[in-house]
Amino acid sequence: MAQVVTRAADGSALRTRIPAFDASTACLAVPTRERGRVGRMFGASPLHPDAVASFRKAIAEHRVAAILGRFGADWTMLHSLRLLDGSVIDHLAVGPRGVYAITSLDLRGVRVRVDDLSVSADGDRTDHLRDAHYVAELAARHLSDLAGVAVPVIPVVVIRAKELRFISESPIVAVVAPIELSRWLLTRHRRLSSRVSAYFSLVAEDPQTWLAAPVSKEAVSKETTSEMPSGDPTEEPSDAFRALRQQVDAAARRRRVWKSALLGTAAAAALIAVALGHATLVAFS
Repeated sequence: MAQVVTRAADGSALRTRIPAFDASTACLAVPTRERGRVGRMFGASPLHPDAVASFRKAIAEHRVAAILGRFGADWTMLHSLRLLDGSVIDHLAVGPRGVYAITSLDLRGVRVRVDDLSVSADGDRTDHLRDAHYVAELAARHLSDLAGVAVPVIPVVVIRAKELRFISESPIVAVVAPIELSRWLLTRHRRLSSRVSAYFSLVAEDPQTWLAAPVSKEAVSKETTSEMPSGDPTEEPSDAFRALRQQVDAAARRRRVWKSALLGTAAAAALIAVALGHATLVAFS
């Protein structure tokens, strides 16, 4: 290797960095809606419309972080890494199958089409593939400079959608559904030897590699972070976001209950109407 990279003097690693920090922070920056007693009873969401996109983005990143957290010890999974231009890598996976910059998206309820150069959401073209490609290229240049050798970084976009349809078989960026991510990564051709993979992980884990960003409570409380944290890999970045997510989920459950009740009432009313109509016909026959 042309350059030897060592850990920072404090020995801190980045495996405990919080997933979805930026999205969660953006979501929490928007005040919740006042719902009142009636609103709560009928399941009104506490989310302000301006916070919906960042909330879904945070949920998507936590979902992917949970999937990556189940990989073996030969993989290093890092989250919320900020590049020098301010761009953020949602997840960086380093292992024998290569180095991957993973972007997480939640487009639930949307029909997604993937062609050579872009992703379309309900017919509207987006910049998701271009942005993911740019972030991966920037990360590759940065890691390569620090490692002293070329570090190819492969962009991947993970999309949860109502429908995910591929118009092209070879888009510029790999696109997979969350349920397919593990199989997709683990079936790639082996790209790195154990020694090279370990070296690239060392470079990626050095805090000096990235701009400063928050770390989890485990990292703050430990004198050394050379081991994986014992906590849940999808731990929320704050009690506030966890509480908000619980409120949103509770409101959604309440809406489903009311919907089921209304549908049941409508069905019962229809049956009664049919029965009364039949009885009337019998009476006059």
